[in-house]
Amino acid sequence: ELKERLQAFCDANHFEYQSVYTPSGSARPRVNFHFIRHDIVDQIQENKPVFDGRVYTPHTPAYIQPRYGLEIGIKNVGGFPPAKFLLDTYIRRKYGNDSLLTSRIELDGSIYCACLRDPITTTRLLVEPFTPLEETPLAETTSFRPFKPDYVFNLNDNGFVGFRAHIQMLAESRQQHETLASEIRTNERAFEQLAADATRIAEGLVQTQQQVLAETENFFNFWSILLRLVMAKGELHSIRSRIYSINMILALGQTTPAAVERLTDSVADLERELADARHEVAQLEADYAASAALSQSAPVPPAANLSSTMPPT
Repeated sequence: ELKERLQAFCDANHFEYQSVYTPSGSARPRVNFHFIRHDIVDQIQENKPVFDGRVYTPHTPAYIQPRYGLEIGIKNVGGFPPAKFLLDTYIRRKYGNDSLLTSRIELDGSIYCACLRDPITTTRLLVEPFTPLEETPLAETTSFRPFKPDYVFNLNDNGFVGFRAHIQMLAESRQQHETLASEIRTNERAFEQLAADATRIAEGLVQTQQQVLAETENFFNFWSILLRLVMAKGELHSIRSRIYSINMILALGQTTPAAVERLTDSVADLERELADARHEVAQLEADYAASAALSQSAPVPPAANLSSTMPPT
């Protein structure tokens, strides 16, 4: 009844078809149409038939393009990567090395297809017991259980039950793989960012440490020079004071000639010491100015404030 109603639907909408049939042995009742043009399928998708309030959604069946009229197919090999190698080996071992002409995997890895040497060998493969796992370690350790071989044209006529579920499973598996790969890439980028941040922090700490060490060194160097400068200026002040005192004694004129001679010699010696002290102070003031420019750890007192006003010599 469904077949006649669908035919009437196609005829009413001028959907031309070559043939229509209902495959036997199908798990669910199906009606197959071979349409003249592919765009008819798109039109039916947009205008689905509705009978007794139920919408009938068309599906394009899975199909294997045969390469040879007597090509055989073996279902249920999906999800097992070595399936082709194992089945090739089984056929050659059982029917001879030259028994297998070509083989391939179709429908996203779910169907094994093969062209054998001649019709007799093909018939033997179809009617004889099919035991590809016999005498192999896989017999008890794997869920790989290929179906009995059949002609590819029979598989096409009967349809591929569960193929859409298999495709959906593959799509979901790919989606999960892509999601996992995306998460891995995201985590890798996060780890790379963390590593880069850690590197920058470490470099910053090293730079800060070096800066602190340099500033500390400059600080101690600055105060060392400052202390030496204060002491040198103190010594300069002391020499000037002694020269001033001797000159005052000589100016009074109340000393003996011998004492005057000794005092004059002392002034000459002190003048030489004064020259050396002035040179040392000048050098320390230059070092002080250079160190003060580097040191930022404490207010730097002006070097001029360290000198004392002395009476002229």
